[in-house]
Amino acid sequence: MTRGRKWVTSTGLTVSDISLLNEYAAPEAMVAMAASLALSTLMLLLAITRLIKHRTAFHAGVVLGCLAFSVNDVWFFVVLAVQELPNSFELVRTLSPALAAAQIAGLSISRFRVFAATAHARWYSSRVRHTLLAINYAAAAAALTVLAWSFVGIDMHAPILTDPARKAAILAVAGMSVVIDGVLTVVSLRIVLRIRAELDESMGNGVGKVESSGKWRRRRARRGLVRKILVALSAMLVFSVAGMAVYGVSKTVVGHMVADIFPRLYCLAAMVEWYLVVDLVKDKPTGSSSSSHYATTIAHHGSHAMTATVDQAGSYSRGTVSAPIPPPAYVPPPPAAPAYGMAPSPLPPAAVDIPLVSPPPRTYLQSNVPMGGVAQFRPLPNNGGSCRPAWASERGVGSGSGGYYG
Repeated sequence: MTRGRKWVTSTGLTVSDISLLNEYAAPEAMVAMAASLALSTLMLLLAITRLIKHRTAFHAGVVLGCLAFSVNDVWFFVVLAVQELPNSFELVRTLSPALAAAQIAGLSISRFRVFAATAHARWYSSRVRHTLLAINYAAAAAALTVLAWSFVGIDMHAPILTDPARKAAILAVAGMSVVIDGVLTVVSLRIVLRIRAELDESMGNGVGKVESSGKWRRRRARRGLVRKILVALSAMLVFSVAGMAVYGVSKTVVGHMVADIFPRLYCLAAMVEWYLVVDLVKDKPTGSSSSSHYATTIAHHGSHAMTATVDQAGSYSRGTVSAPIPPPAYVPPPPAAPAYGMAPSPLPPAAVDIPLVSPPPRTYLQSNVPMGGVAQFRPLPNNGGSCRPAWASERGVGSGSGGYYG
């Protein structure tokens, strides 16, 4: 039978509904939406896990952004399961990307403020951040208003005609998100590259050789963290360009479903980058063992300052370049062992340049065998051929009374 101008089957569906459901049930469409659902579920679980650990407004915003993707993907399979109102998915498929794009841009604007605590982005003040957030969400609200108005009064059982205003609104909110998020991504990439260069320079100059082994391992962990951030930022750029390219050449529903995979990949890479950047700026490398030997605070001074670290020994390091280590206190060497096997006498408290052992007097050397010398024996004429030391006659020993041999 007929209902107005629409052909209705025995199941209550119009020909347009059946045609659209057949497109949804195509194998390539099912695979594309299954991939999207897997990615959105992974992102939602990751966001909820982080929200449980860190109950902040930022992590709550990440959960809301992931919900926009999840609702879209779940609704697709709900429509296939109930075989009703396939046009409802077209509405969700149009509105959810706009919501997600605006939320991703807003989260990137909020997360970039972690660099404002360093010397690399001091220009990013609270006023700049709030201005960007206001522009982003005002554009998103205007675009969503236009999209909602374009769907007013449509027939849910007839093909949805293309509306120029709807397409312009989608391009406006998507373009705003791409521009804002793209600029912040490039700036973040440059800042992280500078951080890596500072780490390479400090490690190349041998800073780690004079530091404790724990601090050296920590520096290497931060360098690995920088490498992960670079990979995430590069992936964001690749996914954004690839998604726009695929969406531009796609003319079918299945092509748009394939293009919708890239925003989810982009969001997943952005979430990884958001979380790793916080760990980097707060000097908490992922995977490094926590220790109570240091306390980390954000440093707001120094041309190359990122973090200020004070370990248990009192060593201060700022950013990637540690403060010079003072030379060890001078310890005088122990006194040399005196000659002749005599016990050393204590030095006077004042620094007096005197020998440890005074040389023997000359009269003693003249009248005695020099210490360490060997006595020479030779016969004396008045001794009857007896042997006496040569120095005995010089003192008159044995020539009169009182001598040693007399």
